[in-house]
Amino acid sequence: MKKKFKAFTLIELIVTMLIMGIIMAGIMRMFQPINDVYSNTSVLSNQEASELGIANYIAGNVKYAQSIGIYEDQASPEAAVTTFLANNPTDLEGNALTAADVDVICIVNNTAYKAGGAGSSGGDFYGRIVRRLPGKTACSLNQANFDYTATTGNSYMAMGDAYYGTADYYIRISNFTDKGFDITVDSDYYYSKQKKANDFFQRKNATSNYTKLSVYLANPTIPATASTTGVKRVVDNTHLDANAGTRSNVGTTAAKNTYIVYYSIK
Repeated sequence: MKKKFKAFTLIELIVTMLIMGIIMAGIMRMFQPINDVYSNTSVLSNQEASELGIANYIAGNVKYAQSIGIYEDQASPEAAVTTFLANNPTDLEGNALTAADVDVICIVNNTAYKAGGAGSSGGDFYGRIVRRLPGKTACSLNQANFDYTATTGNSYMAMGDAYYGTADYYIRISNFTDKGFDITVDSDYYYSKQKKANDFFQRKNATSNYTKLSVYLANPTIPATASTTGVKRVVDNTHLDANAGTRSNVGTTAAKNTYIVYYSIK
């Protein structure tokens, strides 16, 4: 006669499932730190690449500047250009430069931008680079007015809105001389467009954890006849503010922007 095996009762089955659930929860908790390390490493790598791209963008544009000024106590790009031109820079033929001759890179710390473009849903992000369109004399920092085709607007976001993602960037200029300057960039990455305060990746030890790049100006040679033609090279480093672009100076309407005004030999 075959022996009959006793089946699980409902209570025994429930208890068994609870025990298995507790064991699985423990296993998942064991793997969570590994998950966090992988996620943080991935985000850090992406942000370092974005930060380096920003620094390289600035460096690549100004490297061959004949004249350059960096302004952090001016209220607008136009005011920065006016201050630069007051130094009477010229081209290599001695002709006085005008507002339409120079380029402007605006590092904007006091204006909110939407990830993905104007009108996108979500939070406000800071620390973007805005460029004035060639030949224009004004430069709007308002995202809604950006125009990449130069049909109606006068400015655009460098590298496109999507490049910056859901992150705040802190872009600082320091050690500016006639030889060049340093660019420091770090960032806080948010995991959603809603920019939730408790859902973001911040650099640890932010005082030393950042991307840094040194820019060496090519310093074009002024012709030997400069004294007779009136050629004048300008390097204006008298309007820097050590607070511009720091974490305490980004994200408020009172924050100071950095305007890099320069003239390159075309």
